[in-house]
Amino acid sequence: MKSLGVKNIISTATVGIINTKINPGDFIIPNDFLDFTKTPQTFFNKFEKEPIHTDMTKPFSEKIRKFLIETCKEFGYSFHESGVYVNACGPRFETPAEIRMFDILGADIVGMTIVPEVVLSNELGIEYATIAIGTNYACGISKKLLTFKEVHDMTRKKEAQLKKIIKKAVNKI
Repeated sequence: MKSLGVKNIISTATVGIINTKINPGDFIIPNDFLDFTKTPQTFFNKFEKEPIHTDMTKPFSEKIRKFLIETCKEFGYSFHESGVYVNACGPRFETPAEIRMFDILGADIVGMTIVPEVVLSNELGIEYATIAIGTNYACGISKKLLTFKEVHDMTRKKEAQLKKIIKKAVNKI
């Protein structure tokens, strides 16, 4: 993407909800993340002169987040301006013990897709932000067994709204 001249990325995600102030169907615009992937991904595996360490104080683009927040407000959609996303390794859902741990660490939502993309985009200087759909309460918070069907059904239910948000936000960028 960098070689094609891409300067901004809006990604989407479906997420399990850890923070019960978030409801299924709400949009979340993450501002931070916890990385529980097992293999670090970087473009800087080899150093030519000295180590390169990418600052992650604000891993998600404040500029793009602002446009997403404004757009959600304009449409009157239920959303959360911030949230800590924890990236776990799929394709399985997390265990109740993992969700309790993530909650203790301050995670609001959990998914399998944003990391390493946010890290790699930052390494390349590409503005990156995510808008997530809270599809269901995470394992151990939900009183029922989790299924991919509920994730799929909520995603389909929110798809038209998500497309409207992205289209309008892209026009603002």
